[in-house]
Amino acid sequence: MAELPQIWRIQMKPAAEKGCDAGDFCIQGGVLGFGWPVEPDQDLTWEAYRSLGKAKYPDPGWKAAANGISRMQIRDLCWTRTAVGKYWLGRVAGEWQYRNRPENYRADVLNVRDCQWACIGEMYEVPGKIINSFRASRALQKVEGDGIRLFSMFTSNSVHSGEPYRLPNHHCDLFSLLCPEDCEDVVGVYLQMNGYVLFPGTCKMDTKQFEFILRHRETGRYAAVQVKQGGAAICDQEYCQFDGDVFLFQTDGCYEGTTFPNVHRLIADEMQGFCERNLKLLPARVQRWMAVLGHLRATAADQG
Repeated sequence: MAELPQIWRIQMKPAAEKGCDAGDFCIQGGVLGFGWPVEPDQDLTWEAYRSLGKAKYPDPGWKAAANGISRMQIRDLCWTRTAVGKYWLGRVAGEWQYRNRPENYRADVLNVRDCQWACIGEMYEVPGKIINSFRASRALQKVEGDGIRLFSMFTSNSVHSGEPYRLPNHHCDLFSLLCPEDCEDVVGVYLQMNGYVLFPGTCKMDTKQFEFILRHRETGRYAAVQVKQGGAAICDQEYCQFDGDVFLFQTDGCYEGTTFPNVHRLIADEMQGFCERNLKLLPARVQRWMAVLGHLRATAADQG
């Protein structure tokens, strides 16, 4: 099997001139890229640009972006989000170039790779892990995970021209596809199926400690929920003082610290099994991602 593509995401928010949108410039021009201009700017090789950039931009932001765009491979896939909130998936189609044209300076997009872009749509059509990756301020970064790679390759096959990707038969995690609100909904349904009643008004509490509060139908004991995605770990000790039970769900299993009798860790595989057994009870968006997950698995198995 051919080498699998790396998945990236790029923030197209350079210091463009007023009235010039860097995202539109890249998409319409068939490139991905960012600014950080150097002088002299004529006939630059990558080695020459790296030397000039290192001297001019000591901040780690330049180093991370420059290293990333130089390490991209042709047929890697890259996500971006426009100013109006649309998500696009690009397929890298060319080597690094430094373009010093006037229009590139106006858009502040000089370090570029040719890229074939396709509009995927709104937030609900994009995996939660992709959405979460845009919270970081870096211009360019990798998005890791077999599920995200599989989804991106599958999506590219339906929107990009050229040789399609052969999908690997990899495990695809449901919770890498869901957005944070979807994960909270799954936990809420799970607990209500296990004897709890959810108080909807608590979902609007002005606190970051808990997502919502519930109460057990029979015992009357209160329960609280905290959900996190990605690499942000959850420490049990931060929640053990709650007067009731606390249910923690870290979708990547990143739990830290000593366990406590009233603090319960939910496990992603068990929660995914619950979703598969109770599909009709889940919100429409979660049902949709379950269907996508099933299609990804079937397609990968046929090609594997």
